[in-house]
Amino acid sequence: MTHPVKWIVLLPLIISLSIWIGCEEDITSPDEGSPVPSIVSWEVPVKMAFNSPKTDRILVVVEDGQGPADVPFVLCTLMDGGATIDTFALWDDGSFYEVEAHPPWANTVSGDLVPRDGIFSRRISGQFVDQQTDVTFRFDATDLDGHAATTVDVAVEVRANSAPVLEGPQLPDTLVSGFDPVTLSIRAYDPDDLDSLVRVWLEVEGSGKGELELDGPDADDRWSLTIERSFAAGIIGDFPFNFYAEDTFQETGGPVGQTIMVENAPPAISNLVAPDTMILPTQQVGSDTAELFLDVDDDQTLLDIQQVSFTSVLNDTIPNPTVFYLFDDGTGADVIAGDGTYSQGIVLFWNNTPGKYTFTFIAKDLMDQESVPIVHDMWVLPQPGTLAAREQQYFKEPMILPNDRLCNPFQAERRQ
Repeated sequence: MTHPVKWIVLLPLIISLSIWIGCEEDITSPDEGSPVPSIVSWEVPVKMAFNSPKTDRILVVVEDGQGPADVPFVLCTLMDGGATIDTFALWDDGSFYEVEAHPPWANTVSGDLVPRDGIFSRRISGQFVDQQTDVTFRFDATDLDGHAATTVDVAVEVRANSAPVLEGPQLPDTLVSGFDPVTLSIRAYDPDDLDSLVRVWLEVEGSGKGELELDGPDADDRWSLTIERSFAAGIIGDFPFNFYAEDTFQETGGPVGQTIMVENAPPAISNLVAPDTMILPTQQVGSDTAELFLDVDDDQTLLDIQQVSFTSVLNDTIPNPTVFYLFDDGTGADVIAGDGTYSQGIVLFWNNTPGKYTFTFIAKDLMDQESVPIVHDMWVLPQPGTLAAREQQYFKEPMILPNDRLCNPFQAERRQ
């Protein structure tokens, strides 16, 4: 709900008018025994920019023996030399009231933090003039009894703000796959004495990396960022590397940079640990388990790994085999999370089909690039002395079963 501030602004006038109407023949001066308000401190920017919409908080602290509510507002008159530019009010309202944006360079909400604490505020920009000049902020405070505090004048420089300057970027032409740490840098500074830089950052356009903040400046006004090989995780190709800078008036300089080729090699897998043979358990035992282990490496670190998986095919006949996933999460058979060794457990049940199971292992990175696969055969043998064992002659002649009896017997202990 919007509360018009004009009632606060006009309150002293209304009270004074009432006194004048009711006591037309007896106009008196304020009671000399009443406490007089006093402006005890203030905060204004030393410099402001007339060509920037950025607002600064103007703050005045008033003390009054009858309490903060005795002073409804503080009036500020802007003066250029002896000429009045405009006036605006500062409020101690906790930003409760809202008025139309008049003057247009003053916020409609005061920006005051705590109501009735004696601190009067307003946020304004330097756009009350359109050229370089020195202005005077004149503060006046009057209480409800008409007592006026001593006027305070504060000088402020108003200048034109210049955008930050960026020059001399140091960037490589290519980030090779698995590159060593490299430092990217640029010289950035503010060309005027009005303000200073707030931050300098790098954007790799189209990479999804966001804004990467640079550290600095050093003695030569250079700002820098060191990136590791994991920076290339999930990206490959030509990318514009552009630097930007922002000053305290929220004006931005840039972009300045160049296009860099980012390489990203596919992952590699090695050191597979998997059984060559498993024997079907008896019905009484029910099931048997085995653990699979696989080492995975990527030039861009494991942060570039999307998934590590395997499929198993019985006697080279099963189409569209089920995909199982290996994990490097420190659970189950996996000992250390994030060490590059991925694992998964498989379960063999007593009623699974004997035969040759061909496992195919791959790793895929965030760019959907796949490693060279590792193919491993594992034989599932029936219990010795059983009819199945005699018929298969221990798989010297692999038994091909009808399609309706083909199945993928292995159930992963953990699934993605």
